Amino acid sequence: MKANLIVIILLVLKSINLVAQDYHFSQINSIPLLINPANTGNFTGDLRVLSNYRSQWQGVGDPYQTATFSTDFSILKNKLNYENKVAIGVAALFDKSSGGLLKSNHIAASLAYHLFFDKTKINKLSFGFQGSIINKIIDIQNVSFASQFSSNGFDLSIPSNQFFTGNQKSYFDLSAGLNFDHSQDDYSLSFGIGFYHLNNPVYSFLGVSNYNIPLRVNYSFGGSISLGINDKLFGSVLYSQMSSESDALVGLMYAHDLSNSFHDIQFRIGSSFRVNESYIPYIGYVYDRMHIGFSYDIVNPYLINYSNTNRSLELSVGFQLSDKSSIRKAIPWY
Repeated sequence: MKANLIVIILLVLKSINLVAQDYHFSQINSIPLLINPANTGNFTGDLRVLSNYRSQWQGVGDPYQTATFSTDFSILKNKLNYENKVAIGVAALFDKSSGGLLKSNHIAASLAYHLFFDKTKINKLSFGFQGSIINKIIDIQNVSFASQFSSNGFDLSIPSNQFFTGNQKSYFDLSAGLNFDHSQDDYSLSFGIGFYHLNNPVYSFLGVSNYNIPLRVNYSFGGSISLGINDKLFGSVLYSQMSSESDALVGLMYAHDLSNSFHDIQFRIGSSFRVNESYIPYIGYVYDRMHIGFSYDIVNPYLINYSNTNRSLELSVGFQLSDKSSIRKAIPWY
């Protein structure tokens, strides 16, 4: 119990000083607006609604719990040449760590433009912008420091010798991104780059100094290839760099079409690998305009002593409104 408490305290202190990475997910296809603002409206259809719930590090104190919701849709339809389109989107993220010791709320609005190079619509360039309001809340009364450790454990009545400027902090975050798509009948490719914290927002709970959040850059690659009439293979790579920290996620998924005359049905199975961290099996199911996905992080047992009890799981649910003929082409990384 004491060991778990110490781990929790260290994680919270890292969050306070922002030396840790931003949020990360295993099912990156369920958070397109948080990967690259240019992904806003970058799908075949009119309206998309996505949600994701992640419970991370179960077995090490209270788990991190993160939930996201996003919706994006096209505007000015049939008003532009070559069926180019403008899209807007809204995304929300809610994060709770260490039993509510630290909470984060993100609300983002994005705008993107998708430009086809010609009438064949084989090549498309997308660029987008996003503005976010982030609010962070810390339960100061339950934060412990080394100076409060006694022979009987942590005693919150002992002065912490730390000065907090408040239990809530809010700031504005600016993001932008580019994406290139090449799509043929039997294969597709996608390359993107997203920039977050462009304005280097200031954030700190401690009065000693303020901390400028460093730039985070997401490099993404996605692709698909047909293996026959009913089978398709999808691949994705996401590499994130933030200051000296980096994260790389590589995924591969197989999709089998079980559609009939009445319904579009697809079964999906695959896995992702977070470099030097975890192996992540995935299973998904599509029924007409609805889809559901489940993944489970299996952490490398050599990383931490708690890996035998550490569990991270993710559940995603989504809906897409589109023409019947385009449902199966929904999201490139699916």
